[in-house]
Amino acid sequence: MSRADHFADARSGRVGEGGSIAVELVILAPLITVLLAVVVLVGRVEATRADIGGAAHAAARDLSLARDPAAAMGDARALVDATLHVGSSACLRATLRSSITALAVRVTVSCEVGLSDVAVLPVPGSMTVSATATEVIDQHRERGLR
Repeated sequence: MSRADHFADARSGRVGEGGSIAVELVILAPLITVLLAVVVLVGRVEATRADIGGAAHAAARDLSLARDPAAAMGDARALVDATLHVGSSACLRATLRSSITALAVRVTVSCEVGLSDVAVLPVPGSMTVSATATEVIDQHRERGLR
């Protein structure tokens, strides 16, 4: 390369840029990977949180409509298990607690969300997420004999 060519390249701004894209890629690739892992992690937790809220509401509604809410706990438990796909990584284990009074049914559903398959980030193996729903028992609805 002649001296005139070197000065022409310097004026055009192309001197010293060889390989800069490779350096940028080496710097940005890990950052993009971590960003994607965070998106997957937050998506898993928030999707499960929404599912748990829906399952809690459905179980409370199911119990409030039952003629004998205490006897319908088995059905509510089956509903929660089916809704949350208990045993999958989205919900490893689920618990169902209820408080039944003469006026209302209050249900709390907790789920252990598996995070171990999002192994790119240093996160714990699981996280517990819970939701509570309350439904009023209709006082004018016919109830079974007690």
